[in-house]
Amino acid sequence: MSRNSRQGQPGERPSAFDLQRRFARRMAETWIGGVRLPRLLGYAAEWQTDEGGRAQGVQHAKFAVCDGRWVLVTSANLTQVAYEHNLEIGILVEDSSLAARLEGLVDSWVADGLSSDGMLGLREVAV
Repeated sequence: MSRNSRQGQPGERPSAFDLQRRFARRMAETWIGGVRLPRLLGYAAEWQTDEGGRAQGVQHAKFAVCDGRWVLVTSANLTQVAYEHNLEIGILVEDSSLAARLEGLVDSWVADGLSSDGMLGLREVAV
């Protein structure tokens, strides 16, 4: 397996941080005026490829908390490839207690600079 971390040559994949910054910038440019932007967090994982350069997939659930009340847990990625080719599933839960617990968990990850397994650097994505 190899890691491609920068988009410098044709066919190379951009780093996870590059993609996260691009997403954050586009979201900030198109966000509704007067409405607080959501907090975006990124991590240092890079695309894994096999010897033939094909991307290797993994199951990696993610979650979003909205208005301290709603929690979305999903496997879905916000990419064109995901929309066109992936079969994803998610669940939306209205539970302010769960929302508060997850927000606290993320706050502790950011404060520690680590993900849940202590392996990936977690940080706020700068716009």
